[in-house]
Amino acid sequence: MTAVLPLAGVPGLLRVLPGDPDASPPRADRVYAVMFGADRIAVVDALQMEVVDLIDVGRGPFDLAFVTPEAGSRCATSDEGRPRREAWVTEFGTDRIAVIDLDPQSAQHHQVIDYVQ
Repeated sequence: MTAVLPLAGVPGLLRVLPGDPDASPPRADRVYAVMFGADRIAVVDALQMEVVDLIDVGRGPFDLAFVTPEAGSRCATSDEGRPRREAWVTEFGTDRIAVIDLDPQSAQHHQVIDYVQ
């Protein structure tokens, strides 16, 4: 299957967050596309081939990594008590790293929740 997805900006790096078939409802793989010139991350549902979210970040997002804090660390669980899962995004234009909440049940899902400088 081939699809063309309209994106506002030029995509740079792509990272895949594996889905969770045991979730309710099951979640497909998500592709996170770093949009350097648009200052955002485009989230693509790999099964439906559609943009499902746009995450605004600081100037010049450059790369992204998925992080699961180690059990027992001070940031290992969310405010709701679930294991935390994050995306860390380097921001070329601000010299910092944006931390994005990846918990789909969180009120802050796909929002910047912290910065590392």
